[in-house]
Amino acid sequence: MGKNSVVTEEKKGHFKTFTTKQFKKSEIAHTTIIVGGLSMAADRIVAAAWEGLGYKVLPLSVPDMEAMQLGKEYCDGGLCNPTYFTIGNLVKFLNNLHKQGVSKKDIVDNYLFLTAGSCGPCRFGMYEYEYRLALNNAGYSGFRVQTFQMQGKLNQGTSEDAIVMDLQFFRALLTALIVSDHFNNFTYMMTPYEVVQGSVHEAIDKCILIMQEYFKQSGKDPYIKNFLLKSWMNKGSKKDLRQLIEQLRGKEIEKYLKKCSNILSSVQVDYTRMKPKVKITGEFWAQTTEGDGNYQMFSFLQSQGCEIIVETVSAWIVYLIWLADNQREEVSGVDANGLITWRTPVKYLKDFYNRKVNNLIFGIATFFFTSQYNRYGKILKYPAAALISVKTLEKVASKYMQVKFDGGEGFLEVAKNIYYTTAHKSNMVLSVKPFGCMPSTISDSVQSKVVTDYKDMVFLPVETSGEGKINALSRVQMALGEAKAKAVQEYSNLLAKYNLDASKVAELKIKFDPETSALVKIPEIKGYRLRVSHYIHYLLKLAGKI
Repeated sequence: MGKNSVVTEEKKGHFKTFTTKQFKKSEIAHTTIIVGGLSMAADRIVAAAWEGLGYKVLPLSVPDMEAMQLGKEYCDGGLCNPTYFTIGNLVKFLNNLHKQGVSKKDIVDNYLFLTAGSCGPCRFGMYEYEYRLALNNAGYSGFRVQTFQMQGKLNQGTSEDAIVMDLQFFRALLTALIVSDHFNNFTYMMTPYEVVQGSVHEAIDKCILIMQEYFKQSGKDPYIKNFLLKSWMNKGSKKDLRQLIEQLRGKEIEKYLKKCSNILSSVQVDYTRMKPKVKITGEFWAQTTEGDGNYQMFSFLQSQGCEIIVETVSAWIVYLIWLADNQREEVSGVDANGLITWRTPVKYLKDFYNRKVNNLIFGIATFFFTSQYNRYGKILKYPAAALISVKTLEKVASKYMQVKFDGGEGFLEVAKNIYYTTAHKSNMVLSVKPFGCMPSTISDSVQSKVVTDYKDMVFLPVETSGEGKINALSRVQMALGEAKAKAVQEYSNLLAKYNLDASKVAELKIKFDPETSALVKIPEIKGYRLRVSHYIHYLLKLAGKI
């Protein structure tokens, strides 16, 4: 160091995050809310649901590699790839707006991004800060990012906020998510068997448009039975009760779902095709996205001749309710063994009362949500799988890990791997997660013991990082070889049992079920995994041979 060099001491201070201006009610008319991060069907339907509440809402497209590169350019290093994909996707959208002639000032003033927020052991809690950092680095300083907490109260925000996060807001969100879950289930369940290529996606696109129409008008004049609204109820309670009555009654949404059912019934399928089933689990975003974020895993598996069992957002919501109930038990004085700690008689009675009240409240919430999920599935009339009870999964996983482990999917990855294998629901379980995802890494360490105990299990964990697609898909292809071999064995044994071959099965179909609608319910036969196995039993029953 030269003698004229000057050493400057770095200034240190308390960390301060980026601040943005409040989204005021007076700005609703000229502000567009941007949403994204789930499946394409979910983003489109959620956007329509919030439009029904009086907002201008626009869904983002599925994130691609260009989005990831933008995310890496403008975010901090060392983040998981969902951060880079989702944040980069927003920056990409804003850049395209700017290229079309919209000034950056107008973008900052007239657009806002709304997303779910959280905290906990994983990096998801830093997303909001990273969004603002990336937007600032990309030249959109002051762009508004607003979050709502999925584990928060039904009333979030202040009276001054333009986005009123109340029961009506979350009712619209949850209803939209249930509908989109059913559409996604139908898509991945039926696409491998469609007679006319593209007919499933064409039908679902029509259904999405129908449900968008419903949601856009559903928030304007909901049905209400006036005699239930007494004068002693305050204004907020009246509105909340009105929403609950409409949700339970649901006559209007039933009309639109029946329209969708009529469209779905026109899809013709051929269940004589032998397709191994692959259950998708893993980190929430990686198992939900449909693009480059998980190496386009869904389309790859379909190209390999598989039927995919996707994970629903509804199952995650039921888990969050269970988790909230579980955490309340901890607060109310329940020890690690689920027993109430004895301190004093008064404290004991108080803790006992709090525990029972919390159990009742969360039990009602679970029943209410699952009943709506099942009801919409029945209206659509497609063979929807029921949501698995979290208590069932808890019981399965408790032999291998602490179920009170909070973070990411918690114990669900281990539980679903065991459940879908032992219940003969799938031929293979594929766990997709970002590179370095801590909760999934903990699950994977347990899975090694699980796979040892269940010899018939085909399980593969795949970490995604944006790069490394060829290596990841090669590993999946190798695991599929074993799953396909087991599927062929089940199919061959069934044919031998009833003295059949592929040509005889085809003859049975032509004679007894020449045109199979996607809404025809094929009873599941215990001990069989393949849809073709259930269908052969169905044909034999129609023929009177069993």
